[in-house]
Amino acid sequence: MKKIFVFLSVFVFYSISCASVLKIAPEEERYPQIIAEKAYTEFNNKKYKKARDYYQYIIDNFDRENYSKEVAWAYYEIGFCYYYQ
Repeated sequence: MKKIFVFLSVFVFYSISCASVLKIAPEEERYPQIIAEKAYTEFNNKKYKKARDYYQYIIDNFDRENYSKEVAWAYYEIGFCYYYQ
């Protein structure tokens, strides 16, 4: 029983430590175009999960009133990432 607990603890720790974290500089976080470019780069490198995370960042952090095109495009691109994945 103790071996199973240790194995599960190590597995959970390893899974959490390998989680991807978006790296967005403070001067870039105000511009959805820059974030979309990063997402596009990740998409071209076939890192679809990370690309979706960047697009989700646009959806979560920019209001739909002032950035309606960018938010709509992010939704579209998330679907496109799922399609390619």
